[in-house]
Amino acid sequence: MAAVSRLWFLSGASLFCMGPVGPRGAFGVAETWKTGLQGTTFWDCNGGSCDAKVERPFDESRYVFAPQYSPADPEQFGGSAYGEKLWMTGAASDALTAIMGKATNCCGIGAGCGACLLVRNPSAVHSNWTAVVMKKNRCPPESKGCEAGMMHFDLAVPGYDNLAESTANVCGDFSRKETYLTKQESSSCSMWSEKANDTAAGCHCEGLPNSTLEQAMIKRGCEVFSAWGWTSGDPLLEFKPVACPKAWSDRVGTAFGSSGVKSLDHLDYTWWIIAGVAVALICVAICVINCFVGRREAKKRYHDLEKRRRAKAKKTASRDSSAASSDGSEAGSESESGSGDDRD
Repeated sequence: MAAVSRLWFLSGASLFCMGPVGPRGAFGVAETWKTGLQGTTFWDCNGGSCDAKVERPFDESRYVFAPQYSPADPEQFGGSAYGEKLWMTGAASDALTAIMGKATNCCGIGAGCGACLLVRNPSAVHSNWTAVVMKKNRCPPESKGCEAGMMHFDLAVPGYDNLAESTANVCGDFSRKETYLTKQESSSCSMWSEKANDTAAGCHCEGLPNSTLEQAMIKRGCEVFSAWGWTSGDPLLEFKPVACPKAWSDRVGTAFGSSGVKSLDHLDYTWWIIAGVAVALICVAICVINCFVGRREAKKRYHDLEKRRRAKAKKTASRDSSAASSDGSEAGSESESGSGDDRD
């Protein structure tokens, strides 16, 4: 693989991770397409090997493949990095892991965890589509196609588990607290080839539930993959190692923690709580301002009333004083008139 450089820079308030630099620009890929990678699909609800050491302490009942690992449309996360149409996760054989590069810090613990490939399927209806696929699981040598030396990537797609080949399907199993799908639902698209010549026509994912946020995300992942139009269940893929898009690493990296899969409901309520607190603070601020303004206006009205009362009292006192003075003058005149009569 040609030398790769990673450039980090801060523009405004955003942090950008520049992946492999090639002739197509910052996110371009200088590598030529490699061949010989066999692709298949699975969704067995079982936890990914990259998450096994993330749980503390390990609890098998919480060891489940997260809904956030289902296929996603990059356009819903700000756009693609390499022109790809899908973001996906998968289980890599040991031979494939060896050329994917070192594990990243974002998405689990284990060889190659969090590393990505850019893949395309020459036999698909949309043969020009590409997908970024991150390793989140190991395809062990005892699994068909993943024997020692085999280049194999089992892509995680809800509804596309092959129960005849699956060795670890726990969907709907009582040993897990929540798997989001039943075993039948996890394989509802597996017989697409009996209905049509490609996945786009053969499965519309109607067999998957969408009653919860997690189930809606899982169903959407099935739809995004089906649109690719695979014409075979085990095609030979072309691939290039690439840096994972930051937005995809963020989604996958925050999906599973020490207590297992992180609830989408919890994340949603968190934002509602934040919004509620903000509204409450605004209301309190408005009440305080209204109270302050109200007290000032009440005080002003009181002073105005007192001023008018004093002015009225002063006016009344002045009028009374004038009346008393007039009465005194009239009394004096009458007295003088009386004295004159007595002299006569």
